[in-house]
Amino acid sequence: MRQESQEEEAFISDFCKRNNLPFYSKTLEKISGGNVEDRLRKERYNFLLEKAKKLKASVCLAHHLDDLAETVLKRFFENPRLYQLKGMQESSQREGVTLLRPLLSFRKQELLGYLNKHAYKYFEDMTNLDLQFTRNRMRHNILPTLEQQFGKSIQENLQRHAYQADLLEDYLNKKIEKLCALKQKTKDSVVYDFSNIEIHPLELQFFLEKVLNLKNLQKEQEFIKAFFENTKFAYQNIELKQRQLFVKIQSLVYN
Repeated sequence: MRQESQEEEAFISDFCKRNNLPFYSKTLEKISGGNVEDRLRKERYNFLLEKAKKLKASVCLAHHLDDLAETVLKRFFENPRLYQLKGMQESSQREGVTLLRPLLSFRKQELLGYLNKHAYKYFEDMTNLDLQFTRNRMRHNILPTLEQQFGKSIQENLQRHAYQADLLEDYLNKKIEKLCALKQKTKDSVVYDFSNIEIHPLELQFFLEKVLNLKNLQKEQEFIKAFFENTKFAYQNIELKQRQLFVKIQSLVYN
């Protein structure tokens, strides 16, 4: 996709040969139309995960603090959920493969300073300068403007927000375990009897999204209102009456 990629591949291949390391690469057909950036990212992850599974290895990624800040801020504008404002993690799992991000606490300028100080060769991806991509506009326009207006770096604050969001999601996952335990199967539906249990609205919202895959914000709010007012609610294959929730089995994410 990029002319520079051939030079990068040759450099890395040579580095691996000189250091007796295995080297793997993949050439993609030209991709056009749609969200090219997102499709290329998926192709890259698919390749890394495929090799990691065959080699029974972990994948080490070079994401840094600036990447994390961009991700959190982008999610803030795209999604109103507090528990979804988390960003990348230093260690996570994807399809049974461990993903490691050891540079996540370092600013990009710190890393470049280290490379320049020790005269290490590195490559800049020129597509990162293309402002047609949302992430690049975040990187080159929005974040610098925010820092200029506030007069201080905001990356570390966004990192802390990501950590708090991760803690909140973990907390809510544990809280809805008691709701999932109330599941009872009938012939054609699953019933959750919430009539004798206290539930916080945030727990209920999290349950609707994570377990029932109900992600329409307006419908979630209508459901929660009906639940606490003890009135009936019906939406697609979901029905609520007397705080008993009936869900057609076909509509469940999992049974």
